[in-house]
Amino acid sequence: MITDIKDKTVSVQPIYEQIMKALKDEIVSGNYKNGYQFPPEPELAEIFNISRPTLRKSLKLLEDQGLIQQRKGRGTFVTYKTAHKYRIAIHGVSIESSAPFVNQIYFGLEQAFANTNKEFVFIDSSKSILDGFISAGCDGLLVIAPHQKQYNELNSSNFDQIPLVVLNFHNGTDFKRVCVDVEPHPLYPAIKYLKELGHRRIAYVTREPNAVEVNQIDRNKSFRQAVKELKLDDSPELYISGEAGDFFYEIGRKGASRLCQMKIPPTAVVCPNTTISLGAWQGIIESKLRIPDDISIIGYDIPEWANPFLTTLVQPELEMARKAGEFLLNQLKGKMPTSNHFVFNVKLEERGSCIPLNPNKTKK
Repeated sequence: MITDIKDKTVSVQPIYEQIMKALKDEIVSGNYKNGYQFPPEPELAEIFNISRPTLRKSLKLLEDQGLIQQRKGRGTFVTYKTAHKYRIAIHGVSIESSAPFVNQIYFGLEQAFANTNKEFVFIDSSKSILDGFISAGCDGLLVIAPHQKQYNELNSSNFDQIPLVVLNFHNGTDFKRVCVDVEPHPLYPAIKYLKELGHRRIAYVTREPNAVEVNQIDRNKSFRQAVKELKLDDSPELYISGEAGDFFYEIGRKGASRLCQMKIPPTAVVCPNTTISLGAWQGIIESKLRIPDDISIIGYDIPEWANPFLTTLVQPELEMARKAGEFLLNQLKGKMPTSNHFVFNVKLEERGSCIPLNPNKTKK
């Protein structure tokens, strides 16, 4: 209320500047919206206990800044339009997560919405997506790697009018929502690269995912598919899998140790995520083999600052999140993309943990 503003004018600045600043704060914050009419000058001056000439100096400063307009014979009106603040719901990750992937998502969204008044809200994954979105009072929705039940919910008519983008999910032929994802065969570049280095006996250390872990399912399928397409050794013993629920690092460490103890060990190993990759590195070192002299290794999404400095497949997570944010912002503004599916390529970064196979190398 205007009567409350008087209590805020306690600085050593001239009183007309204090009144101007207090009124400006109320206008910009949206308390006095576009079209609001202030009380008549005599009443307003009385409220602030100032003279009308002093009040007019305050109002003149506000008018010069485009915040109000004084209309002769009609009064003083707010002309400033408060920018709409978009509330964006994020479903599928937690704000408490320290995973680099979550940070990249947040940074990418920040870049996409850089010049927009916005707020990101992480909604409860234990609820239905629609319930979480509605209870959070949001305008747009980003869903990350939904499982089949969530896929069905998102594809229902309940979401037809909600600005929505799905990240890290293949949209399929019957999925109506806008998706941003990596190619569906993400391990192929790694297997192809190792084949070009002369490797034929390439192992894979992974774990069996549960039904909702779409990305892990894709990567496991991709390894088997690449080995078949490139006509490499497809011995079952080269596919080492831990159980769902096991710690990733131990799956990698124990799986690599098991591979290294084989009578004929693989000459290279590939892993499907960061932690399994680091565990596999440890398992190879504990087996007294040298990387890359005795065995080459390729990880997945290993940060460039990580030790060891491991050759890795890299998802362009920042670019993916930024593109998802751009699609979502366009929908909020009433613009739909020309395509419902935008696919990024997974890149291979060589960092020294792979070398060409020595054809004269002695097998165990």
